[in-house]
Amino acid sequence: MEKHIKIFLGLPQNEFGNECSELEAFVGTLNNIYIRRNIFFELIKCEDLRRALEVEQRQEEYLDCIGEGQYFYLLFGKSAGKYAKEEFEAALEQFKANGAPKIYTYFKELPEGECPEKEVMDFMERLDKQLGHYYNMFTHLDAVKLNFMLELSQDVQVASVMEFKDGQAFLDQEPVLSLENIPLYEGNERLQQKRERQKKLDGEFVQLASELGQNPLGEGLLDKVGELGSQRKILQEEIHQMEMDMLEMCRSTAWKRHLGISLDWREKKAMELVDQGDYEGAKNILRDVQWDEEIRQSEEELELIQEVEKEKREEIRKYISGKRTLIAQIKATGLDKESVKEVTLIYENITEKAEKYQMELEVLREYAVFLYWQNRMEASLDTAKKLQKNYENHSEISAEDKINLLRIIGIIYHRKGDFQKAVQSFEASLAICQDLPEELSEKKKAESCLHMAKSLCSMEEQEKAEGLFKEALETFTRLSEKNQEDDEVYAYCGSAMDGLAVIRLETGREQEAKELLQRALEIAQKAAGKNAIYQFDVYARCNNLAAALRKMKQYEEAEQAYRRGLEIIGQMAEKNPEAYEKNLALICSNLADLLVLAEADQEKETENLYRKALAVRYRLAEKDSEFYKKDIARSCYHLAEFLNTKGRTEEANDFYRNALEIYRQLSEKDPRAYEKKVAKACYMTAYYRNNIEIKDLKPQGEELRGYLRESERLYEESLEIYSRLAEDEPERFENSEAAVCYELARSMYMNMHIEMEGSRYCQEKQEKIRIYWSEKGEKIERLCHRALEIYGGMDEKDSQDKWKIKMVFCCDMLAYLKFCEEQFEEAEALWRKSCEILKAVEEVSEKSEICEITGKMYFRLINCLYQMDRAEEADELINMLPVADK
Repeated sequence: MEKHIKIFLGLPQNEFGNECSELEAFVGTLNNIYIRRNIFFELIKCEDLRRALEVEQRQEEYLDCIGEGQYFYLLFGKSAGKYAKEEFEAALEQFKANGAPKIYTYFKELPEGECPEKEVMDFMERLDKQLGHYYNMFTHLDAVKLNFMLELSQDVQVASVMEFKDGQAFLDQEPVLSLENIPLYEGNERLQQKRERQKKLDGEFVQLASELGQNPLGEGLLDKVGELGSQRKILQEEIHQMEMDMLEMCRSTAWKRHLGISLDWREKKAMELVDQGDYEGAKNILRDVQWDEEIRQSEEELELIQEVEKEKREEIRKYISGKRTLIAQIKATGLDKESVKEVTLIYENITEKAEKYQMELEVLREYAVFLYWQNRMEASLDTAKKLQKNYENHSEISAEDKINLLRIIGIIYHRKGDFQKAVQSFEASLAICQDLPEELSEKKKAESCLHMAKSLCSMEEQEKAEGLFKEALETFTRLSEKNQEDDEVYAYCGSAMDGLAVIRLETGREQEAKELLQRALEIAQKAAGKNAIYQFDVYARCNNLAAALRKMKQYEEAEQAYRRGLEIIGQMAEKNPEAYEKNLALICSNLADLLVLAEADQEKETENLYRKALAVRYRLAEKDSEFYKKDIARSCYHLAEFLNTKGRTEEANDFYRNALEIYRQLSEKDPRAYEKKVAKACYMTAYYRNNIEIKDLKPQGEELRGYLRESERLYEESLEIYSRLAEDEPERFENSEAAVCYELARSMYMNMHIEMEGSRYCQEKQEKIRIYWSEKGEKIERLCHRALEIYGGMDEKDSQDKWKIKMVFCCDMLAYLKFCEEQFEEAEALWRKSCEILKAVEEVSEKSEICEITGKMYFRLINCLYQMDRAEEADELINMLPVADK
C-alpha cells in the first residue's frame, strides 16, 4: 500500500527562490530512495497552492489544506512574507486538534550589518515567550534538509535508518546530503583535525603505493605500505565513531524538539551554539556552576515550601535534561580518560536527582549501560537494580522498558560470572514478551534467547544453548529479510552465528564452526563499516575465529585473525582503557597461547604478551578484585606453563601456586564453574614439584618426604575431582583421571624408595618394603590398574603411540611393585607386556626415546629372569638385543 507524505513549505519566494529549487531537488532525491518502499513525498509550496485555489475561487479551503500535510516548514529571512504568520496559525490550530502537521520554523542568519524586519523579530519573540515553540537559526539550507532527515529516521511510518559517514548523511545506505555546509559538523574541531590527518595519510599512501609499483623489491616499501594502510583504517574507524556520536547528539536534540519538551534557557542556547558549530561554548553554558547553585536552592525550597513544588520540580527536570545534552555533546567530540571522568560525575549528579524526584528515570538505564562499557560491573548492576526498584512504583512503565532493563541486568550478571542469575533475568524478560505487539515481541524474544544461550554455554549446558541460538538466528534472519536496513538485527544474526560456532567448536565440529565464524565476521565488518559501534564485534569475531582456526591447527590463519583483533582492540583500549583493557588482555593471552602451540620462534614476544595480559588484569583488579580473579588465575597459569618450557622453573612455580590459590577461592563459591581449574592447577603444581623442583633442589631425607607428601595431597585433591567428573563425562575427563592416577602412584612409589634409603641388606630392604606395601601398596596398585584400564580403552578407540607409551609406564610400575614383593612371575608377565607394546610402537617409530624405553624394559625383564634362576632365558634375551642396549 502506497504512503503519500505531504510537506508544506511556507516562505517568501522572492527571498528564497534558489532555496525552493534546492528543496524540490532534495525531495526528488528522497523519492528515488523511498519509491521502492511505496513511499512518496510531495512538496507543496504554500504560495503556489494559494494562487491555484484563488484561480479556482476556493480561497476558503486554503488554510484547511495545510492541515492535510504531515510536515509544515516555515522559513523566514529578512522579511516575514505576506501570509507567513497566517499560515503558521492555521498549522498550529490543526496540530493542536489532530497532532499534525509537525511544524518547523527557521530563521536565516543574515549577513553582518543586516537586520530582520521588526515583524520578524516580533514573531520570533512570540514563538519563544508565548508559545514555547522551538525555532532554528540556519546559515545554509542544508541544515533544514538535515533536520528533515532526522525526522524521517524517527518517524515510525517511514522507519528510516540514518547514519553519518565520510562527511555524508545517509538514509537507508544511500548518500543524501553532504555535511560540509552543516556548522555542527564543520565546527567539530577534533573531528576536522582527524579528517585533515586522514587526507595527509591518503596522500602518503598513494605516493608510497606508486613507489612500490615502480620498485616492487624496494627495501622496506611493502612494510611501510602495510603500516600506513593500517593507520588509515584505524583513523577512518575513529572518524566514523565520532560521526555516529554526533548523529546521536543530533537525534537527541531533534527528539526533544519533536516532543515539544520545555527546556531551560541554557540548554536551548547550547543547542543553538552546537547548530552553529560552537561546541565549547555549548559545553561551557551547560557546565555553568551558577546553574548547579540554582538547582541546589530549588531543592531546598522544594523541601520547605510545598506551594512551589510544581515550578521547582520543572526546574530540576530541565536541569537533568540539560546535563544529558551535555553528555551527548562530550561524546560527540570524543571520549578520553578525562571526559569519561566528567561524564561519570554528571551521571552521578543527575541520577541521584532523577531517583529522588522520580523524573527522567531513563537516565539510570543510560548510566548503567555507560558503567557496563567502562567495566564497572558492580556499579552498573547497582544502578540497574535501582531503576528496577523504581519501576515497581510506576504502573505506566511499558513492557518494552521492563524487558530492556531485565536484559541489561542479565548481561551484567553474565559478565560478573553469575550465570544462574543471568539466566533468571533473561527468563523473566521472556515472560513479559507476550505483552508486546507481535513483531516487536518476536524481536525482543529473540534478543533474550540469544543472551540466555550465552549464559547457558558458560554453564556447560550446550544442548539447551544450541537450541536457543538456532531459534534466535532463525528469527533475526527472518526480520533482517523483512527490513534489510536494520543494522541492529543484522548484527544480531552475526552474534547468533558466533554463539552456535563456539558450541560446534567445543563439540568437535570445527569446519562448521569455522564457516559460521567467517560469516559472522563478514556481518560484523559490514555493520562496522556503516556504524563504528560494531567495531567491537569485529574484534570479538576475530578472536573467536582465531580460536577455531587454532583448534584446526591452521596456525598461520589463526595468527592473522588474532593480530587483526589485537590491532582493533588496542586502539580502542588506548582511547578508553576502562572499557576495553579487559579485552586487550584476553587477546594478548590468546595470541601468546597460539605462538606457544605453533612453536613459533618468537619467545620474547610471547612472554611479553603473557606479562602484558597479567599486568593489565592486576591493574583492573585494583578496582574490582572479585571480577578479575579468574582472569588473573588464567594468566598466572599460562605464564607458568610458558616459563616451565623455557627451563625457568623457579619463576614458573610461583605462578602455578598463585593460580591454584585463586581457583580454590573461586571454587568455594561456584564449584561447578571452577573445580576443573582447581583439579588441573593441583595436578600441575604437584607435577612441577615432583618432576622439576625436587630434581633441581635435590632435597634429602625428611625435607624430600615433605615435598612428596605435599605432592600427594595435591594429586589426591585433583583425583577426587577428576574421578567424579569422569563418571558423568568419561570422554572428557578420563584422560585427566588416568594422568593423575599414574602421577600419584609414581609419587608414592618414589616415597617407597626413600623409605629404603640407608638399608644395607636385602632383608632390611624387604622388611621396609613390606611395611610400606601394607600401608600404601594396594593403593598404588589400584591407581596403576585404573590408569592402565583407561589408557587401554583409549588405545582401542584410537590407537596412538602416546596411549601405548602410557600403558608401558603403568605396566612397568606394577611390575616393579610385584618384583619388590618377590612375585616374580607376575612381574615378568607385566614387563613382557611392556616389551610387546613397545615392539608395536617401534615398527612405526624411529624415535630414540622409544628405543631407550625399550632397552629399560628388557633390562628389567632380564633382571627378573635372573632372580627366578632362569639365566639361560635371560642370556638369550641379551643376545637378541642391539649392541647399544647391551
